[in-house]
Amino acid sequence: MKVIHKFRLANDGTETKLNLKTGFKIIHSEYVQVDKAICIWVEQTLSVEVPDNEAIFRVVRSGEPVQDRLTHVSSAVDNFAPEAYHIFQDPEHAACASKDEITYARFGTA
Repeated sequence: MKVIHKFRLANDGTETKLNLKTGFKIIHSEYVQVDKAICIWVEQTLSVEVPDNEAIFRVVRSGEPVQDRLTHVSSAVDNFAPEAYHIFQDPEHAACASKDEITYARFGTA
């Protein structure tokens, strides 16, 4: 069995660390206007045999620099302000199927 969970990411430039199952997929990202927050929806297995791993995400605004090692995984737009937020993952701490396979989602499509 599998499940989809919603996670809120820090949007102040700091890292968000999540414990996710190996092989997880980001299936949607969105700027949630009511909460003024960046959220991702993650699909992952419920199997207790699949280990948890730490995944590290960083959200930046358009034009802000990020380290070369980070990989872009999705973007979210504030529809009521001229602002876009970009979600990056640190592949050194990727809990995806492999460190070379970071799952991408673009505005809710996998």
